[in-house]
Amino acid sequence: MIDHDGDTHVYVQLADVIAERITSGALRPRRPIPSEAQLVQEFGVARETVRKAVAILRDRGLVYTVPARGSFVRDAGHDVVVTMDTDEITVTCRPPTEAEQAQLAIGPDDPVVVVYQQGRAEVYPVDTVIRIKRAPQAE
Repeated sequence: MIDHDGDTHVYVQLADVIAERITSGALRPRRPIPSEAQLVQEFGVARETVRKAVAILRDRGLVYTVPARGSFVRDAGHDVVVTMDTDEITVTCRPPTEAEQAQLAIGPDDPVVVVYQQGRAEVYPVDTVIRIKRAPQAE
């Protein structure tokens, strides 16, 4: 699968292999991709090669990384736009409540992103892409 002597960088080839596993459904949304050690062993590459491949996958929007936990397949259906009604908006990440686990169909170890604005909070799974835009100004 990986051509170590080819003209395409090995880390790009590795990213393409993992991307194919994601798009084929072999790697499922919100589940971890194989660890660095597993990928090093499976493909006979260096850890830095794996890190570069994962960075490409993040740039492509296919995975997200949780520090000290690993990289996970992003659920493409979780893109939202948050309209900013004020000049102040706060975004935090925390473990989910039991109610949020049920509502978002996530596990207790799946963090959530909370967007606070004007006294209200909107909660999203951590793999959500949140785009923030300003509300139109009244004339």
